[in-house]
Amino acid sequence: MNRDDDSVWHYPERFLLAAFLLLLAWAPFPYGSNRPWAELALGMGLGGILLMWSGLALTGFVPVTPQLRRLALPALCLIAALGWGFVQSVNLKAFADTTGLSLVALAHPLWDMAGAALGSKVGAYVSVDPELTRQAVFAASLSIGAFLVAFELARDRDRAGSIVSGIVVIAFLYAAVALGSFYAKFDFQSWLMPDPKLDTARVTGPFVNPNHFATFSALAAIAGLGLFVEKLRQSIVWDRGTRLILRTGLQALTGEVALLFVMIVTTVSALLLTQSRGGVIAFFLGTVALITALTVGRRANKGESSGQRAMAALLVTVLGIAAAVSADPLLGRVQEQGVTDNARANIAQSTMKAIESAPLMGHGFGAFERYYPLFSDGAVTGNVDEAHNDILETFADLGIPAGLAYLAVPVILAWMCFQGCLNRRRDRIFPAIAFAASVVVGIHAAVEFSLQVPAVAVTYAALLGLGVAQSWRTNMDLIR
Repeated sequence: MNRDDDSVWHYPERFLLAAFLLLLAWAPFPYGSNRPWAELALGMGLGGILLMWSGLALTGFVPVTPQLRRLALPALCLIAALGWGFVQSVNLKAFADTTGLSLVALAHPLWDMAGAALGSKVGAYVSVDPELTRQAVFAASLSIGAFLVAFELARDRDRAGSIVSGIVVIAFLYAAVALGSFYAKFDFQSWLMPDPKLDTARVTGPFVNPNHFATFSALAAIAGLGLFVEKLRQSIVWDRGTRLILRTGLQALTGEVALLFVMIVTTVSALLLTQSRGGVIAFFLGTVALITALTVGRRANKGESSGQRAMAALLVTVLGIAAAVSADPLLGRVQEQGVTDNARANIAQSTMKAIESAPLMGHGFGAFERYYPLFSDGAVTGNVDEAHNDILETFADLGIPAGLAYLAVPVILAWMCFQGCLNRRRDRIFPAIAFAASVVVGIHAAVEFSLQVPAVAVTYAALLGLGVAQSWRTNMDLIR
């Protein structure tokens, strides 16, 4: 199917792409969409895009890639995990009354204690808080929607590039505003939100928690670094002598590439000023993963090998510039508080007790805030609503079997992206970015809960979706 420049805007995918980018741009603003009304608005937006795409696909106006079948294994894992999450929220007494099949023995013992204490009939659920579990299943569906939209749209390499570029620009704008607000001591966002943020000496951007802004910025910075080195790799002639390398290099470092460089440095500077120890470590390890993903695979010729080494050195240089500009506050916080966090360690120990208490059934997807006090030793005071370790919290929420199924989904998809880096030469930058982004969120998830913030989750899902979509040659699609 040929598409000329005059007719490309008539294709409905362009409108879906524009709507998707607008939604990704909106998601961070209302505190990362980490408020019920903002999360609902994000869900309605993603649902609307998926509904439009489904209608267009059914009527034949947009093609459906046959590569969807490659997602069968992660889809089965996801259905099993979220299916169990849904079962956790079902009133087993009402289910028994309706069907005659009694599964009340599966209910959490807390409900028997509640019934005895209240002296009245109460429901029986696997989850200690079925409403929070339903909300968690809904929140997980946001990432699924973002992944599917990105996967279908990004089978076209130009649209894949537009999504990555859009995420980089969105994060840059938020980073620029965050830096301006930080140095001007003025946060206009708090004027527009019903619950203003607390003052802090750390850059938080549009998020309440600076650690969440760190994850969001790290994802965009990884995407920007990938685009940066790819554009330079394509622009510089590597195998015709040093003089030509320098000349083409200087020509490349102008215009779009120079603007991209500024956006990367700004985003990384904001990341460092969040003073998030886990976020910064995850970002630097993600950069190593990006370099690795871009250098593995088919054997490169002499010119390509020189280009790969130069690109790796350039990545290190960019990181060094950003670190020199903004690292002092982070280093000061590390010197003052150290690298480890005793509070997180205590919460992790309590979470492991929760896992041991219900290793198969779990205590309820998303219900950590309710069951944590049952296992806390009191070392951490105040309200603890997250485990600050998404991996342990998932096992405590869903139980080990369903938790493994849930965590297997991004691992399988990230492995698909790495295989794409091994097998593809053209457009391998997209699966490389997705793989590196997976490393970032995977490492930070061990000490934080950024992936439970909708804006971070859908941004990562979009990068992962386009990476998986570009892990196979686009000419493998039967409909083109």
